[in-house]
Amino acid sequence: FLCFSERIYGMSTMISLQTILWSALAAAAGIGLPVLVLLVWKFKFCRGAKLFPAVVGAVTFVVFAQVLEGVPKAIFFGGGTGVSQYVLTHAWAYTLIGCLLAGVFEEVGRYLAFRFLLKRYTNRRDAVTYGIGHGGIEAILVLGLTAINNIAIAQLVNSGSIETITNGLTGAQLDQVQAQIAAVASFGAANLLLGLAERAIAMTLHISLSVVVFRAVRQRKAGYLGLAVALHALFDVPAALFQCGVLHSTWLVEALLLVLCLGCAAYAKKQYCALQEPEQQTLSDKEE
Repeated sequence: FLCFSERIYGMSTMISLQTILWSALAAAAGIGLPVLVLLVWKFKFCRGAKLFPAVVGAVTFVVFAQVLEGVPKAIFFGGGTGVSQYVLTHAWAYTLIGCLLAGVFEEVGRYLAFRFLLKRYTNRRDAVTYGIGHGGIEAILVLGLTAINNIAIAQLVNSGSIETITNGLTGAQLDQVQAQIAAVASFGAANLLLGLAERAIAMTLHISLSVVVFRAVRQRKAGYLGLAVALHALFDVPAALFQCGVLHSTWLVEALLLVLCLGCAAYAKKQYCALQEPEQQTLSDKEE
């Protein structure tokens, strides 16, 4: 009976040290990127920025995107019901529902955070700080912790201990583990650059949408919240189409995400410039 790694790669194949090093760099990049962005924002561009909005942004993402959004996702994508089977086998339904869920839960969470948890943080710079925290924790979870998990899997494969995980697995579960190990073994410089670019794009989007939702709260205009939901859903469309097999090029998906992100960022910049600081707003009201 061959060990699991031998059955996948051959009798002598192990995950190379170079591959593990690339994963280690990915982990460092995933964790370091948001920290670096936050430090540059606070100490170079906006020394008066407070860090609490970033903490709220991170917590809001975890609660709304990782916990609450998981409930309808289990219903629509769990595969155990007729509804989920239909969604999983029809690209339009998969894309529409997946993108709308992400848009609604994250943007409503963002709105509630500004409305209640950050109601005393009325400076427009707080919107940017919040966005760094919201997008930053996603970068840490998606790129940083995933890379750390890949390193752990590589160590298990190389030590021959992977069977402690695969014993008893059959069918789809075994195939899933095999695919995961294959992905770990093939991780390289291109994957690192792609993952880093994707996280940078996503963080830029989160900062942009935070400015839009902040304006919805500051000016009490629900239309901006609806716009943020629509923009977020639209941004997720290329990735959803890739996941359901309509798009096949990862680089094409990233190019589309970049274009959408730049459009959102340009719009958010206009909104940011249009936002008056509280003291400026007070002076304007007095003049009127």
